[in-house]
Amino acid sequence: MGYKYFNDPGHGWVKVPAAEILGLGIADKISSYSYVSPSGKFAYLEEDRDMQVWWNAKRDRGDEWSVDSVNSKGPSSIRNYPHYSPPKLIA
Repeated sequence: MGYKYFNDPGHGWVKVPAAEILGLGIADKISSYSYVSPSGKFAYLEEDRDMQVWWNAKRDRGDEWSVDSVNSKGPSSIRNYPHYSPPKLIA
């Protein structure tokens, strides 16, 4: 499966379906430094910690995946999304 890694001059996030986060059993391990899409169907996992939690869970499950980068020269609109909290996810 392919994922998008969004980054701006200050930070980066990988876009992951909420259903996958719930399915991996990591919903309670993601910090409020990550964001949730306005629809609640996607989480944008911050690069410093939460992306690694997701990466490790996928690796441990034996998943294969790829990540493509989307670069922004200015602040990403992701920064305006609601901060992550498990109840905001919609599978």
